[in-house]
Amino acid sequence: MDSEIALAEPETRFALDAKKWAFRIGSVGIWVLPIIWIDVTTYLVLTVAGVTMGMLLFLTASGLTLIFGLMDVLNLAHGAFFAWGAYVGFSILNALNALGWVETGTLGQSAGSVLLALVVALAVGAMLGIALERIIIRQVYGDHLKQILITMGASLVMAEIIKIFWGPNDEVVLVPLAFQGSYDVMDVIVNKFRVVAIFCKKIAERRWPQWSAISSKQRSRDHGEESRREDHSIPPAIRGDGGG
Repeated sequence: MDSEIALAEPETRFALDAKKWAFRIGSVGIWVLPIIWIDVTTYLVLTVAGVTMGMLLFLTASGLTLIFGLMDVLNLAHGAFFAWGAYVGFSILNALNALGWVETGTLGQSAGSVLLALVVALAVGAMLGIALERIIIRQVYGDHLKQILITMGASLVMAEIIKIFWGPNDEVVLVPLAFQGSYDVMDVIVNKFRVVAIFCKKIAERRWPQWSAISSKQRSRDHGEESRREDHSIPPAIRGDGGG
């Protein structure tokens, strides 16, 4: 019996490795397949733009995941917080542009304007999040259905408030002078501001394992507390603690 198990282990390991490599080859093939129809340069330009958009979606999705992991809350208003941060950053850049920091500023002023816009946007998002948690979400902890309904309603309200302050029309965000233009790498045009966005995402990605670990520990602690509460709610005689 032991010899049969020992012989089966290499076969199982080989099958798992084959599936892993097949998945990798298939993934690469999907990325390379469009080259059959379009020019390589166009493909690379579109790929860089797609990676940048994907990183924005990653930041949005990771925040939603962290909130659910740490607080067990399904916050469907998360996109509204991002929208508020975007409009606040837009307003900060406009204010700094009046001081000559954005479209006519130096490298330091350009970097400082982006950093300040990010910090203020994060601060406003944090304050809105605290207010929403204290006023609304705290009342529905443990009830996912109510969380979905109430955060969806909060999202609609926050979107309408944005229209009140900034209007219903789309706004064009100013790009600091140092980040305007693009890099030409072997006829592949890469926008400078996209590089900045990729850099910011990489910073967040490096912190993601730590945030995920905190989230996992918090969920484990919450489940442990729930199990202890359930044990205490069971009468001792049923648990077997009481004497006959």
